[in-house]
Amino acid sequence: MISQTKNTVSAYVDDLIAERMVDPRFRPGMIQQKVQLELALSLVLAREKAQMSRSQLAERTNISERIISQIENGDGNPSLQTLVRLSIALHQPLSVTFSHSL
Repeated sequence: MISQTKNTVSAYVDDLIAERMVDPRFRPGMIQQKVQLELALSLVLAREKAQMSRSQLAERTNISERIISQIENGDGNPSLQTLVRLSIALHQPLSVTFSHSL
């Protein structure tokens, strides 16, 4: 079910970005927004799958609840170290790729 939700939201995000890509001046910013939204959704879904609150995740990772909230809201810019700590605490593999289709 989580996978279906992620695919539905990801498809919606893709459609929204495609609409905004009419003007190529916005392309770099739109790519960044897409990555941030996908990260936000992935973190929320992984945390919910693990049945953890933000505060529980913060305790397990020694990352402030405020930072976790920012990432989940698409406002954060986490380091690789932060992502690894989240991945370990959530028992989820971390995957980083450089392929984007816009």
